[in-house]
Amino acid sequence: MMKTQYIIIMLTCFFAYSAQAQLYPDRHTTSPDDAWKSCTEAMNPNGESGMSHWIKFDFESIEDISDIKIWNLNDPASLTDGISTLRVDYSTDNVNWTFGGEFTVPISDGSAFYEGEIVGTLNGAQARYIILTGVENHGGTCFGISEARFYLGQSVPVELLSFEANCDEGISTLEWSFGDISDFESLDVERSSDGTKWEKIYSTASAGSKDGDLITSSYTDASKHIGAKNYYRLKMYDINGVYEYSNTVLNTCEFTDQDVTIYPQPVQAEMTINMELTEASQVEYTTLNILGQQMDKNVWDASEGMNQFTLDVSRYVDGQYIIQFDINGTTIEKKFVKN
Repeated sequence: MMKTQYIIIMLTCFFAYSAQAQLYPDRHTTSPDDAWKSCTEAMNPNGESGMSHWIKFDFESIEDISDIKIWNLNDPASLTDGISTLRVDYSTDNVNWTFGGEFTVPISDGSAFYEGEIVGTLNGAQARYIILTGVENHGGTCFGISEARFYLGQSVPVELLSFEANCDEGISTLEWSFGDISDFESLDVERSSDGTKWEKIYSTASAGSKDGDLITSSYTDASKHIGAKNYYRLKMYDINGVYEYSNTVLNTCEFTDQDVTIYPQPVQAEMTINMELTEASQVEYTTLNILGQQMDKNVWDASEGMNQFTLDVSRYVDGQYIIQFDINGTTIEKKFVKN
């Protein structure tokens, strides 16, 4: 069953701001006049949060609240003022408050086609009042959002229970599990290098396979992303065409010994080094003899993709040596023999 949407149009808070709901699913305002923004702390209605940046909603009746969707501050001139960590508290009487959780809100892209994101759920909790409190922002001096939307009822198109990413030899593997998939239609896997610009890298009409009470599935991003930060999320569709996003996961694949190869072994005069990078970088190398004495130290300019370098070791005396590589803050050591 499709979720009922409840769109808050008037925003009531210490600053008595008002904002307009964005009623077009494929576009969003970039005007600073259509957003709530707080640059001065005020006493929070929930005393537990003290002086803070907050906004309070009154539904005028007690409702069962499920998902919370946030459009972060979308003014291109002040994207860093958007909230990054959001605290949610709810109440039926405006006196006694229940902590609903802290949720991550990705920075917006300042685009007129910014879609916002489902950031968390209250799992059908009964509430008339909700307070959104900005705990952290994206590095700016103020706190703000463009719009908040609350979904009513406990039925959701897809009940996602977990979504995580792991790295194995520079390749990201994504794993997720569902509870209820009665209204599942399909999903997309999306990837981003900065958490704002997304590309679809996989689509499927299968929710996965049954594992006990869960439905589990996975996807392997076969392209190597060694040493790079990659963000992933799921875009999940129900049978009515309604979609929502999963939480966003960050996966960073560190360099390993397997990502750098040297040959021949042993080497007589010239050693060849191969390394694969996901972005142009400066690679600092140092060679040491068995006593730890430095033989060579220099920097190579490496490009994105596979790189091959050569090192002249003809002047080294026969023996064992170590070559150290510093690549984007990660150190890799390789041993070689001059003979």
